[in-house]
Amino acid sequence: MKYPADQGMTMLELMVAVMLLAVFMAGFVGITEFTSALTQGINQDDSPDNAFKASDLILARSTTGERLNELARDLSILPEPALPKDCLKSNTSWNINASSTISKIWYLKNEQLTRFLTLANTRGFIDRVCLYNKYRETSSLPGLYVLQAEPKQAGPLIQPLRVLFCRPQKFCMQ
Repeated sequence: MKYPADQGMTMLELMVAVMLLAVFMAGFVGITEFTSALTQGINQDDSPDNAFKASDLILARSTTGERLNELARDLSILPEPALPKDCLKSNTSWNINASSTISKIWYLKNEQLTRFLTLANTRGFIDRVCLYNKYRETSSLPGLYVLQAEPKQAGPLIQPLRVLFCRPQKFCMQ
């Protein structure tokens, strides 16, 4: 019994092999670049002095999330006319007078949300904090609000942080 001589790959098999190799390499390069960006951090203003390490970014996001929750609690007890109408930026402040005994002032200092003007040298990534109303409250129904911390430049590593809250508290489920 005679077998034909091994003549190698056909042109179709070669084209499929090259396409599979190209797709694999593109995926490998994309994942490698993303992993490298995660470990090296990000540059916000394209200067090496302004680079965020990945651990600093995680800490800043965690701290910002906690402070947004605290700010949402403060805003949920305010009467509706006292809610801030404009966004909180580095040159403005939000004075929250919940009652005659509770008065808090919120600032955006060193690109992070804080209630204190004297702050450590740690840096955040927030450009502004805005309050959006999804559904306005009425006399018998609560309102749904979104408190959003927006970065200067959003990307795969820096996304806006959002807190959803309801007010007035007497109509909201706990």
